[in-house]
Amino acid sequence: MKNAWKELPEWVFPNEEGGFLNYGNFVHRVWNKAIEKSKLRRRTPHDMRHSYATLRLSKGDSLAELSKEMGHSNPDITYRTHYKWMPKESRSNIDELDGGLENATIRNPSATTNKKELASIG
Repeated sequence: MKNAWKELPEWVFPNEEGGFLNYGNFVHRVWNKAIEKSKLRRRTPHDMRHSYATLRLSKGDSLAELSKEMGHSNPDITYRTHYKWMPKESRSNIDELDGGLENATIRNPSATTNKKELASIG
């Protein structure tokens, strides 16, 4: 490939002029042949995009940063597509509450009443 670029292209996989690749042409002429030679299970470049996002989120990387990287118009799109792979931070906080009595609130029975007690009072 002749490198006539005056500056680093915006695209990870640019064409000879530094612009974006024609997706159908790339898949037919390059991707499918590479997958076949590698003997990997059939997948598309778009599948790999999802894999990348999943790996980033599952290790706890920033949703906002990934959203920008993926070219989504806002993080909500990224969240709706990949939320199930995000670490369950809230779950660990809830689990901490189950730790032991030293962190628990002590119930004060004299501060509460039940329905039978209310009926006998009134």
